[in-house]
Amino acid sequence: MSSAQEVKLETLQKVREIVKKQEDRFTASKIIEFNRFKYVFGVLKSYISVYVFAAFPQLYWRYHAVGLFCMVPIQVWRWFKIKQLFYMLEYCWVSSFVIGSYLLWLNVTTGWTYLGEEMNWWPPNSAIVNTSKSADGLESGVGGTALQGLWEWYHDPDSFREGMALMIFASGMGPLGCAVILLNNALVPHSIDHSLSLMIHLHNMITSYCILFKPLSADQQHRAFGRLHFRDKSFTEYVTPALVWLWTWFTLYTLFMQLGGVQLLTRKNAGSVLSICVSYLFYKYDYADGRITFAWIMLVCFLTALNGANWYSNNMTRFTKLVDGMITEEQKKH
Repeated sequence: MSSAQEVKLETLQKVREIVKKQEDRFTASKIIEFNRFKYVFGVLKSYISVYVFAAFPQLYWRYHAVGLFCMVPIQVWRWFKIKQLFYMLEYCWVSSFVIGSYLLWLNVTTGWTYLGEEMNWWPPNSAIVNTSKSADGLESGVGGTALQGLWEWYHDPDSFREGMALMIFASGMGPLGCAVILLNNALVPHSIDHSLSLMIHLHNMITSYCILFKPLSADQQHRAFGRLHFRDKSFTEYVTPALVWLWTWFTLYTLFMQLGGVQLLTRKNAGSVLSICVSYLFYKYDYADGRITFAWIMLVCFLTALNGANWYSNNMTRFTKLVDGMITEEQKKH
């Protein structure tokens, strides 16, 4: 092999190394390599999310809860493999898990409304619990026998249901929704990292909008979220559930991290408090149909699409930039 051929072969090998490095970068998710099936799955999931949001917004919280618990185990497995499981302790992940668990529980303990027909499949009809109409026309469970206590586990007090609903809305429209912008979340369908970031941030934001402005039937809304849709809480009453949850998480998180000798940043939590307070404006002063909140969500969605487009553009053009850099280095040598 002549010297010219050796130089050419060496050059091609360097180019291949650059291309392989960029190919790995394009995978966007360590452990799970890029392939066309992963891309198709990510795109279809995005289509389904848009469809449910547009056609059945009153069911979106059910869809979100099921989807979250289908996707999170994959991320847990990935982060365990690459030793980054501590990210699961961050506020956004823990909040999403708590919200998703509660919504998943509501999926089981409340009936379903589909195309105007209600399907109450759990708990089963039983003589143990009788139903009667209360003064406001909503169904309430009334004990018929001494065994009623065995069934009270699925009946949340109204105050607890509404408090959880307020926490979900304030957290979704506050810290979780703002994180979409602050963290530059991007719509990159083939990336499990990017998809899960959107799921714990943007999807919770959409869920918050749907449970407040796109309610279920009157009876189901009351059983799932109490009196949330009346929007009659004062500022203090509104922010209390979300701030209590933020304080609970921060206390436990601080204790855990202090035991590990990790220094904490408090500015992030101050921003979370501020965003929870600002979200009261959407709750209290938006129109009945939530048009201002919807417009805000659409703007955030646009930013995620723009970030995604920038991600693809940067990674596609990076091939040429890397080769140009190699050429520049060779020119400096000569």
